[in-house]
Amino acid sequence: MLDYCRELFRLENKQTVLEQEAKQRGLPIPQVLPSEKKKLYEKAKKMADRYSWIVFHYKSINDDQMDHCHSFMQFKSKILSNQKSDQYFYETMMIFAAKVLQNAFDKTDIPKLEEEINRLFRSNAFNISQRIQFDEQRKKKYPQLKDAPPKETTADMIKRLEQRFKIPKENYRQSYLRAKTEIRPLFSRLTPHGAVQSRSPLVSMIFPSLKDKTKIFQEESQKKDLQKSANNSMYVKRAELDRIVEEETRKRQGNHNTAQNFHSMF
Repeated sequence: MLDYCRELFRLENKQTVLEQEAKQRGLPIPQVLPSEKKKLYEKAKKMADRYSWIVFHYKSINDDQMDHCHSFMQFKSKILSNQKSDQYFYETMMIFAAKVLQNAFDKTDIPKLEEEINRLFRSNAFNISQRIQFDEQRKKKYPQLKDAPPKETTADMIKRLEQRFKIPKENYRQSYLRAKTEIRPLFSRLTPHGAVQSRSPLVSMIFPSLKDKTKIFQEESQKKDLQKSANNSMYVKRAELDRIVEEETRKRQGNHNTAQNFHSMF
């Protein structure tokens, strides 16, 4: 997870710098190289493999209990009886990873670190860390959204509520859709209906479904088409370049001959 997050933040910072330079020079926005994305995905796959080892090593039912399960209902009842302990275990593992990795990153990268770890474990739609950060930013920008003080008069309460009505509405889902996350693997902008059927990115990297494979293939094909169109618009083909050079050469020779004839007349 440390290697993956370091590589991810490096690519995102690099992309931000390139976008700023491209806007200043009036150039098209550059894209991250496919080789760098592949390197990031390989680190993510290693992280998912380690996670799968933890999941199967510390499973709810040990081998001895599985031998005594002779039917599906017995197997399911054992799992459901240990459901809370499983939830506590994975929540503790997620919080532990976020706390331990904080010392390896700058303070400015800690919110991104917690957000990405929550995304990997809980999926995009149920990213609690991102929701909390969104609410905190809104409260810093608009202090009237904070909770009422313990001793608040009726006049102050009415004034605070009036100020709340003046705040422009901004949905969390809208900021979620505007997020630039082309680099992060298996980041999907989900609809409310699709959020119910969403899968954890870590689990999707361990056991990718047919839908995940189809989506990755479509995204890669779309990016290749965009790169081809960008290359065709930015660069001129060799045959067209030769034709343009020949025409310019003829025009210059014609202008030069005209100038010589003009001087010879005088």
